[in-house]
Amino acid sequence: MTRMTRAMNRHTRAMSATRTPPTWVFRLATVLVILSGVARLDVVRAQTVGRAATLDERLEKIAGIKPAEGRAFLGELQRVTALTDRLAVCALVQYPLRQPDGPIVDAAACQRRYAEIFTADVIATIKAQAFEQLFVNAQGAMLGDGQVWFAAVCQDRGCARTDLRVIAVNHEASVPGRASPRHHEE
Repeated sequence: MTRMTRAMNRHTRAMSATRTPPTWVFRLATVLVILSGVARLDVVRAQTVGRAATLDERLEKIAGIKPAEGRAFLGELQRVTALTDRLAVCALVQYPLRQPDGPIVDAAACQRRYAEIFTADVIATIKAQAFEQLFVNAQGAMLGDGQVWFAAVCQDRGCARTDLRVIAVNHEASVPGRASPRHHEE
């Protein structure tokens, strides 16, 4: 190589090192642009299904519960608990249902432990719950301060068919109005 070629190569390397950022900078910038777009989508989604959305919209978009079915389920739950119809109440529960003294594995166990699960406080919460005052999140619909939760539960592999079921009965709801359900294990 000639002296001139070596000098030009040095100059080219020096220029590219100072003017062209390394590849990782481009990759980082790409990731940041993508993440900012995702963040904007989350904000738009929150605005769409947040406080401005009606209960019916929140039930359907967030929890996957058809509003008419949710209203009918709550009404049926209120009716059968008021009648103390253990068989009917336990038919509305998804099993296993976690409880502090061990899981309730089926409707027969629910009927045996009914008084322990559906205490006077839990029944009062169910009775007092107005449909219009349900709290809704991706886990389902909450009654009271989290004492009872119900949700759409898949009945087949593709989740083409769902049934509404009580998924949690909590005797110690944590934060009034925003308690988290203790999920059953699938």
